[in-house]
Amino acid sequence: MNGRARKFLVALALGSLTLLLLSFGGIGGRAEATPASDVILYDGEPGSAPLLGDDDSCVFYLHQVAGEGRGGGHALELTPDPWHGPAYNLYCGGGERRDFSPYDVIEFYFRSPASDPGDPTFAVSTWNHDSNVVNIRDYIEGGVIDDTWRRVRIPTSALATVDWNLNDVERLCWNKDSQSRTYFVDDIALRDVTPPTVTSLDIESDTVLCLTISERYDPASIRPLEHYSLSSSTDPAYATPRSPVDTGMLYRVQGFRGSPGAPDVRYEIFLRFPTPLRNGHSYTLQVHGIADTSGNLMAPAHLPFTYDDRVQLNTNIQVNQVGYRPGAPKVGYVGGYCGDLGGGAWAVGAGGSIFAWDDQTGWQSVPSPVTTTLRAVAATREDDAWAVGDGGVILHWDGSAWSRVNSPTTADLQA
Repeated sequence: MNGRARKFLVALALGSLTLLLLSFGGIGGRAEATPASDVILYDGEPGSAPLLGDDDSCVFYLHQVAGEGRGGGHALELTPDPWHGPAYNLYCGGGERRDFSPYDVIEFYFRSPASDPGDPTFAVSTWNHDSNVVNIRDYIEGGVIDDTWRRVRIPTSALATVDWNLNDVERLCWNKDSQSRTYFVDDIALRDVTPPTVTSLDIESDTVLCLTISERYDPASIRPLEHYSLSSSTDPAYATPRSPVDTGMLYRVQGFRGSPGAPDVRYEIFLRFPTPLRNGHSYTLQVHGIADTSGNLMAPAHLPFTYDDRVQLNTNIQVNQVGYRPGAPKVGYVGGYCGDLGGGAWAVGAGGSIFAWDDQTGWQSVPSPVTTTLRAVAATREDDAWAVGDGGVILHWDGSAWSRVNSPTTADLQA
C-alpha cells in the first residue's frame, strides 16, 4: 500500500524565515508515556530528593535520623513493636502513587544493630490491595543481617499477586516485631535491569517493517540506520545486507490494566527500506544497539520472515470514510499511522532560500528556482508542497524538486 493518511501541518512565521512542520502519519507525532528508567524513592543524603520533612508526616513507626545513612547522611530508622509495623507513604508530602509494574526489582539497603535481628519482612500496599510478604533475608546475598549496610534486591514479581500487578503502590511496609528491634533503611529505588527484546515483527507495506519492543526504548538508540540490516538469499536487491533509509518511533496506549487503570503502552519502531520487498521471497532482519531508558542494551536479534502481501494481516491499516455520495461510490482514505516515520519540515526566506529538515540529516539547503524573498510554505504530503513570496512568485514541490508555477499576480504573496 503506497497511500498515506492525512498529515498534521503547522506553519510558523519566524522573523524573515517561515517554518513549516510536517508530522506525517501515513505509510510513511508520538504519544509520550512515563519512562521506566530507575526511580529513587528515598535518598537520605543532604541536598538530595526525596528527603522527608522534619515532621515525618509520610511515615508510620519510623522516622528519619541524621548521621545514620550509608554516606553519613540521613537514614530511615524503623521502630516496630508487637502491634505496629513501620510504613513509608509514597503519596504524601508532595509524592504520588507509583506504578511498580514496569520495574524488575525494588532495591534498598538494610541493617540492624540487634545481636539477633530476627526475620524482618517487606511488602507494599495500596488502598485496596496488599502484596505478597517476603522475607528480607531471602534477598540479601548470603542471607546475613547485621549492623553492616547490605543491599536488598526484591523482584517485583515476588511481591505481585494474582489480583494486583503493583500498578498503584501507596506505601512500603515492614514487619511488626515482638522484641521491638530497631532497623535502618537507606537508598530505596526501583530498578529496571532487564534488557529490551523484540516481541514481534510486522509487515506494514512492501517497504515498511514494524518492530514491537518489550519496554520503552531510548529514542536515541533507535535512530542510527546502522542498527538494522535486511538481507535475503533469494531477492537480489537484498543479496548484500541493506540498512533502512529512515526510522520512526511510536508509543501508543493499547488499553488499561488494574485499578485505577495504568496504561498498557506498546512501543514500536518503524523501518523504511529503499527497495520494495518481493512476494514469495525470504528475508532476515538483523537488529542490534537498542537500549532501554535505564541503559540496558538489547541482545542482537535475527528475525526471519517471508514477504507475501496476499496473506499478511496489517493491523495498523485503517479506512477513514469521508462521507456518502448518493448515486456514487463512497469515498475514504486508506492508511496507517507509523509514528514519526517520514515527514519533516520546510523553511523559506530571503533570497529564495529553501531548507528541508529530516531526523537523519537535520537541516539541508534545497535548490531554489528563484532569488526573490519567499514568505510562506505549506504542504499536504511529502511530495506536494507550495511556497509563495514577493512579486507573485508561486513554487511547487513534487517530491524531488521545486519548480516555478505560473502566477495570476505580481503582487507580494504572504501566505
